[in-house]
Amino acid sequence: MSRVSIISRKTTLSTVQESKGKLVDDQVLDEQNEPDVDTDGGLEGWLTVLGAFLVQVVNMGHATGFAAYEEFYKTDYLDQVSSSGISWIGSTQVSLLSAMSLVSGPLFDKGYFRYMMSGSSVFYALCNFMLSLAHRNKFYQVYLPQGLGLGLAMGFVYSPTMAVVSRHFHRRRSFAIGLVASGSSMGGVLYPIMLNHLFKSVGFRKAVLINASMNTTLLAIANFLIHEYPKLSASKTLELKSRSARRPIFVWSFFRELPYMLMVIGLCISAFGFFFPTVYIQLFAVTKGLPAGFAFYVPSILNGAAFFGRIVPNYFADRLGIFTMVLPCLAAMCGTIFALIPAHTAGGVAAVAAVYGFFWGAYAALTPAALASLAKNNEEVGARVGVGISFTAISLLGGLPISGALLTNQNHWTPPVLFSGLTIIIGTACWIACRVLLLREKSRAKAPDSEMPEMIMSEPRLDIDAPVS
Repeated sequence: MSRVSIISRKTTLSTVQESKGKLVDDQVLDEQNEPDVDTDGGLEGWLTVLGAFLVQVVNMGHATGFAAYEEFYKTDYLDQVSSSGISWIGSTQVSLLSAMSLVSGPLFDKGYFRYMMSGSSVFYALCNFMLSLAHRNKFYQVYLPQGLGLGLAMGFVYSPTMAVVSRHFHRRRSFAIGLVASGSSMGGVLYPIMLNHLFKSVGFRKAVLINASMNTTLLAIANFLIHEYPKLSASKTLELKSRSARRPIFVWSFFRELPYMLMVIGLCISAFGFFFPTVYIQLFAVTKGLPAGFAFYVPSILNGAAFFGRIVPNYFADRLGIFTMVLPCLAAMCGTIFALIPAHTAGGVAAVAAVYGFFWGAYAALTPAALASLAKNNEEVGARVGVGISFTAISLLGGLPISGALLTNQNHWTPPVLFSGLTIIIGTACWIACRVLLLREKSRAKAPDSEMPEMIMSEPRLDIDAPVS
């Protein structure tokens, strides 16, 4: 039997407690009978990874490349709109991308992935093409399709594409999810270069039409490649689908589990600061007097390093444990942010961008795998990932404006750098506390003579045998 299979049993709590001379309520410990199949890829699994990778290129990658839009809007197409007003387009987009995971995660677990995937692809294409009809200095005509429309479309497939890959993998789950997440870094490198060139050569409307056509094509290919379930017998596939439909998922019950709550809190607090270098690194280079040509490529350096960061640490996470990789990544992010303060040369800024990009990409890619590892069965993976990511929406919406306010018009970089570093330090402390609790939980589960707690015994986690430390 594969590692993803949890030993099938139907045992009542009273039966277990009677063996120790205790009797409590007869509540069934309903551990789901996972299919006895090696869910570690195969042709359909790797095709799903490729399709989900393309979705991330178009979704998070396109959102990460908003810097090209922001500069063009400020200097040309929306030159009568303030910088803070323009920034709301990008922040709304990213915030909705995370917030909608609160809805898309449970819908994924109920078996609606295919409907969300196809519906959001059509809506994304519609909004992307509608953006080309926006007139100069008509802010609402840009904000509605790009900020609200694309943000909603992205939100319905962002976490589900991560979760659907986890159905096809177990031992190599973190690596597979890292490959998918690297799509956002690929988009972060591709879109700024492409859009800046198109805006200057063919103008806004034709540039958007070309971009929308490319995005629509990539989404169509992704819909064809992604398989919702691993290749099983017809009876087992039907069993998985019917189980997802009939098993209620109570997402708020997740927060009765202290490890999950600490992980989400750590993720939310660190989200206030970890986007600061990705957005402000180009402005930082310009204000330090570095050549404009160099400053233009600094975001691509950061996202290029993030591409490898989303793959390499995830490969080792499957062998060493997720927390073994997450905690050093957080520490490296914090140290690299503080290294911005003395960075004044092109080499120094490029080094900070590359190092931070690598570890930021690793942390972003490991997060969905970490949330999924706390699931007790495959049917709640989507909800665990979706709910956890959705709570970062407020952080993503407010973190950048706070950093901008601390920066001031005089470009005082030390206050926002200290703020961002402090939020990551606090977030790291929450992740460490989560790890300690999981280690204790794992040691209790392996102790045969340990006293069973008086409260209702929890189900084993899906990755209870995976490395934790």
